Amino acid sequence: MTLALQTIELGLKVAKRTVLEGISLDFPTGSVTAVIGPSGCGKTSFLRCLNRLTELWPQVTQLGQVLLGGVDVQRSGMPYPELRRRVGMVFQRPNPFPGTVYDNVAYGLRLHQRPGRSELDDRVEAAIQRVGLWAEVRDRLDEDALALSLGQQQRLVIARALAVEPEVLLLDEPSSALDPISTLRIEALITELKNRYTLILVTHNVQQAARVADYTAFLYGGQLLEHAESVRLFTNPQRQETEDYITGRYG
Repeated sequence: MTLALQTIELGLKVAKRTVLEGISLDFPTGSVTAVIGPSGCGKTSFLRCLNRLTELWPQVTQLGQVLLGGVDVQRSGMPYPELRRRVGMVFQRPNPFPGTVYDNVAYGLRLHQRPGRSELDDRVEAAIQRVGLWAEVRDRLDEDALALSLGQQQRLVIARALAVEPEVLLLDEPSSALDPISTLRIEALITELKNRYTLILVTHNVQQAARVADYTAFLYGGQLLEHAESVRLFTNPQRQETEDYITGRYG
């Protein structure tokens, strides 16, 4: 099994408060891993550790290791832009940049690679095609991205992340602000994208994790209580806390 990403005894402290403690997880290449757990358990903080977004917070100490392709992203001196190109992130609410649909998808390409106009056009189109949005926006590329529906904006943001060819895509509750039809589109997209990328999905929706994830990790109180193939975790959890959570006894 080839690992795209790995955490070893990952911990996070904010001031004197421990947010995450000793989390060791493997993320196989070409898979979807869901991270579930009750509110406040550290899911989003864990996700942000993976591309060092937590370092933007004051009084933060990150412990342990995050290995990307076997390289420690903290101690290797990897520049932030390079790390965040290789480990892209999509947030809970769509966050298109001010500007056109085209410029949103082209942003990272212009920043990192500066291709010529013809290649730029091709890669923007390819990224939008990959998220199933081309038919809806092909005649609207020069329009304001904020004029799109929320579901379209979220797929556009995913296209923006994919345009620079990341190795890993972090998804922080990407459908929580969307209607049911847009949610199904995002789930179908996640399933398609794992053929090309490694995806890590934070979700409060246990059914969503069961539908789309190959593996599921259950966090509780900043600790990893259980991690297994999703089929096994949802049908035969090994911890009582896991069973109580996935059966809805608390959330």
